[in-house]
Amino acid sequence: VIRDIYQKVQDELMPVTVEGDIQWGVNRTAKGWLVWLINNRGVRHFAGEDEAIDATKASRVTVTFKTTGHKKTVTVPAGGWTVVEE
Repeated sequence: VIRDIYQKVQDELMPVTVEGDIQWGVNRTAKGWLVWLINNRGVRHFAGEDEAIDATKASRVTVTFKTTGHKKTVTVPAGGWTVVEE
């Protein structure tokens, strides 16, 4: 029930929709919106051990800006991050 409530609030209030398996957030800029994307998939790291990254776990993400309808699709590598602006 809580997941459905959060999804409905996100759909109604966020200026973007994000499709794909990714951790994301959005910030307002002077020109519009900046969406940051972080891909934690494929990262294994334990205390005292080297980090291991599975490069096959890249995430393909589509960001849609609700005000204009523009869509931007990016691929974020495993353990990587990027930003998308409008």
